[in-house]
Amino acid sequence: NCLTCHSASGEKFISAHKGYDVQKSNCSVCHNPHSSSHPKLFQESVHKPVSEGACDSCHAGAQSDNPLALKEEPAVKLCRTCHEEFKGKFAHKPALEGECLTCHNAHASPQKALLSTIEGKLCLSCHDRENGELKEPRLHQPFEKGECSSCHNPHAGDEPNLLLQARENICFTCHAKQEDEKKLKGVHPPFQQGECLNCH
Repeated sequence: NCLTCHSASGEKFISAHKGYDVQKSNCSVCHNPHSSSHPKLFQESVHKPVSEGACDSCHAGAQSDNPLALKEEPAVKLCRTCHEEFKGKFAHKPALEGECLTCHNAHASPQKALLSTIEGKLCLSCHDRENGELKEPRLHQPFEKGECSSCHNPHAGDEPNLLLQARENICFTCHAKQEDEKKLKGVHPPFQQGECLNCH
């Protein structure tokens, strides 16, 4: 228990938490209990209002009747006061429906982009079909590493399957050597047309 050593009634503690009573909060939501590259042991990814101590940009003021109440409900309204709505022909269902907290933590996270858990695990918590593909003997390296956003936009985009680029170009983002091979005299037509998935 953090409060064994850290006095929640101390002036420094109260000041650091901008006057909010956080005694019943889970400290490790915002702070890493062991080490951090950030001051105050903040998690690796911290929501800007939290890092700036601007808790009242999302919550009612510390002296209000309900200090930790959100200023806007549902939460997506609050998120969109700073984060623009995502644009594109195709949208990821949680982003489309404003379910930001399905994937993100509101305050801090040990993961990039305030993700609630590691990227691959998070994506596979909904995308069941791909879970089965993990049993295949050979896997696309980004997929095997759980780096889904190497190829897919997690929010919205203009390409089917939320690809970051057109299907015929996206493979060359990493496979630049193969793109150069398209300039050779003899090129297999599916490869020339960027139909990599016809064979792979």
